[in-house]
Amino acid sequence: MKRKDKNVKSFLTTTMLWAAFATFNYNPALADEYTINTYENLDNALGGEPFGDTSSQLQSGDTVIMEGEITASSTITTAVDNITLNGGGNNYNADNSLIDGFNINSQNQTIENIAINGFNTAINVNNGDSLILSDTSFNNNTTDILNSGSVSLINDNTVGTITGTGSLTNSGNLTLNDNANISNNLEQSTGTITTNGSATLSGSNTNISGGALNVNNNGNLNFNGGTIGENAQITISNGSTFTNTSNVTLNNNDNINGAFNHQGGELNLSGANTNGNLNSTGGNLNITGNQTLTTGDTIASGTDLTVDANLTNNGGNISLGSDDSISSGASISQTTGTTTANGFETSSTGGNLNITGGNLNIEGDGLTLGNASDTISSAVNATINGELNINNGNVSLDSSDTISAAINQQGGNLNLSGANTNGNLNSTGGNLNITGNQTLTTGDTIASGTDLTVDANLTNNGGNISLGSDDSISSGASISQTTGTTTAN
Repeated sequence: MKRKDKNVKSFLTTTMLWAAFATFNYNPALADEYTINTYENLDNALGGEPFGDTSSQLQSGDTVIMEGEITASSTITTAVDNITLNGGGNNYNADNSLIDGFNINSQNQTIENIAINGFNTAINVNNGDSLILSDTSFNNNTTDILNSGSVSLINDNTVGTITGTGSLTNSGNLTLNDNANISNNLEQSTGTITTNGSATLSGSNTNISGGALNVNNNGNLNFNGGTIGENAQITISNGSTFTNTSNVTLNNNDNINGAFNHQGGELNLSGANTNGNLNSTGGNLNITGNQTLTTGDTIASGTDLTVDANLTNNGGNISLGSDDSISSGASISQTTGTTTANGFETSSTGGNLNITGGNLNIEGDGLTLGNASDTISSAVNATINGELNINNGNVSLDSSDTISAAINQQGGNLNLSGANTNGNLNSTGGNLNITGNQTLTTGDTIASGTDLTVDANLTNNGGNISLGSDDSISSGASISQTTGTTTAN
């Protein structure tokens, strides 16, 4: 019995020792670490060949630490999966600018803490292979990263040019060098992208859905591809410029202290503090939430404007044309600033135009009011060089307004008080109220279909007035005529 117990104990002890050895031997935490200070050893090591005096060979999970500056004479191909190359903060340089740097031909290659300088293509990531890039900077390379595989940017990286068709993901702090051009599709849901000078993001499927995007140091960012979503925080510092020809959403999470130029694509605004820095000259501009414009903000005639909420102009400039629209329940209102209409129409089923102050310029194809809540107040300085068609709403004109084109009233309410109509009034329907002394001249017409209420002195000096049973003259008011025609029925 004793011998049997002894054999059992011996067997168990041997089994446990082998298990412990196996566990120790395959523990990733016990991977080897090598220090290399020559190009040949680095080339051999990352290529999977023996290197150094001891003829060591890298295994998956090992780390290579560069000691001192290493100058390359040809491309280094990484051939072992799950290797970490740590530059130790030193430089990896090319002898000349015609060679390539790293050819990533493995899975989960990590390059960290290194400055990579002077290459044609500094890093080439092949199809099906992957790179994790951390705390690395690039300078004076023709292309920093040519990516046909997968690149993940973590921690702090500074790059200039990334091209290719592979996936590019940033979750760290990515700094773009001056004149940087990222044509690779860039994904970011967390992390921060910061420009350092001029930069271009042009990947057609770029998707910055979260995190931060900062345009600093009097820089210029051209966003030519993809989408920046509502959960991404955009900061444009004073003196810097963001130019959009793709798809961007701005809201009250964004800090717009520099210029935002919208020249094409889509721009969605919802409560963004534009601070007078918005300049929209093209593309589609969608007001998706209540939005206020201030002095300096501009929506030019080349922009297709769709207003699905309340757009308030407090000092900016808005141009409205035939391609612009206000949805039902939405509005465009103005207290100060300038609105210019050329071929713009409101409708009874859409939203309303409410101009209570500032300047209103009607040009070219004019302005047609079709909503019962449309308003042009007497405090507005109106310059009418295109037809004003009043089918609905409320309009007040006085001596501060300049009228050089037809005012056609078929409905709604028109209030006149000393307006210089210059023969351009043609009222055939709706309510016409003389609220202050008013003179008509040759060409002016008040037809029988109009309900006329005279609360001041109306003088006809060459126009045509039709009076009927629905018309009235208030106490102390009058209708007088020196020339022209008055018809009573």
